[in-house]
Amino acid sequence: MTAKDTISGLKSSSPSSNLGRVPLRVLFVKDTLGKAGGLVTGGTTYLLEVLPSFDRTRIEPMLCILRHRDLVANRFEAVGIYPMFLSRKKWDPRALIDLLRVLREHEVDLLHLEGKKSLILGRIAARMARLPAIVHLHDMLPLTPWLRFLQRALAPWTTAAIAVSQAVRNVAIKEYAIREQRVEVVYNGHDINRFASPAQDARLRIRTELGLANSTPTIGVIGRVVNAIKGQDLLIRAMPRLLESCPDVALIIVGDGPDRQACQSLVENFGLDSKVRFMGQRYDVPDILAAVDILTIPSLLEGLPYVALEAAAAGRPVVAFRTGGIPEFIVNGETGLLVEKGDVPGLADTVAHVLKDQALAHILRDGARRSVRQFTVERHVWRLEEIYAEVIQRWHKSKL
Repeated sequence: MTAKDTISGLKSSSPSSNLGRVPLRVLFVKDTLGKAGGLVTGGTTYLLEVLPSFDRTRIEPMLCILRHRDLVANRFEAVGIYPMFLSRKKWDPRALIDLLRVLREHEVDLLHLEGKKSLILGRIAARMARLPAIVHLHDMLPLTPWLRFLQRALAPWTTAAIAVSQAVRNVAIKEYAIREQRVEVVYNGHDINRFASPAQDARLRIRTELGLANSTPTIGVIGRVVNAIKGQDLLIRAMPRLLESCPDVALIIVGDGPDRQACQSLVENFGLDSKVRFMGQRYDVPDILAAVDILTIPSLLEGLPYVALEAAAAGRPVVAFRTGGIPEFIVNGETGLLVEKGDVPGLADTVAHVLKDQALAHILRDGARRSVRQFTVERHVWRLEEIYAEVIQRWHKSKL
């Protein structure tokens, strides 16, 4: 039975309840859309991909943000998603009252919660409104003791949970105390074609912008610049050793964040000014991937990074630390190369190996392109629709 069949069956069997409505009204609740200056996080990229992709005859997605409007809202509105902003400060308890009003006024059927504050307020609101709530975990960031206490206390009010990788599923069970049978791994999907087909002049244009020759071996790292999570500083520290083997190599760092200045200072201290380019926040990632020869992911904490899927779709070999959910997508020697977490010399040597061995690079590119076909946004959204139907059906039966 498909999600559409299940939802339609509920409609005919429950005429007096909004739980049986088609399309289902699913409210996505998130703490913030972006970071300061319009920086886009992985969770926001996820929503930009997924929300416009639903079959509107089955699912009517809505988006509610606990905090204030920011620049990223324009990108959602451009694809037909108009976020509601509660405009409350961090941990303002009035956000709960606001959220309850949204549930009532928009006759919401189901809550889909992302972000640590949203997980708390959303489950409380769902309980008060007698609605099912799905928790969606994207990262493996540690919880503070009091936040861990709250998340675990609310675990019984979790109707279902989605984790982006098995590694994150383990976090959901052990740290959030969500019952094992309620947590399902649903890998992120992406618009694969957008990365497989960049603009024809992308490589030359980006390299010209950076002052790099077309023949210059170039590695890239893409992500918010937060060293304790994304590890850009470790990649910079790997550069002197890498330059011993590949003296012409250049590194481009794409993204912004609180540790950008620290990374720039590190580049200066190592005398790498001519070898490292900082590009800041960019939205033309497919073109940037076309311009690099290798993508590095020196992250220390990762659920399952979007950029790994993007690089695979773009046919770029990936060298990454073995951490979190990364090994669930990157099979060492087949779809990329893995280095033990924090091994800076190993990172340098592995990147050099791929730069020098074009046959290996070709194997990794082909393997990644084949593997990433399983991670389409269409496949992901289809599974979400099935989960919503299953959750609504169980919820409906529990109320009979």
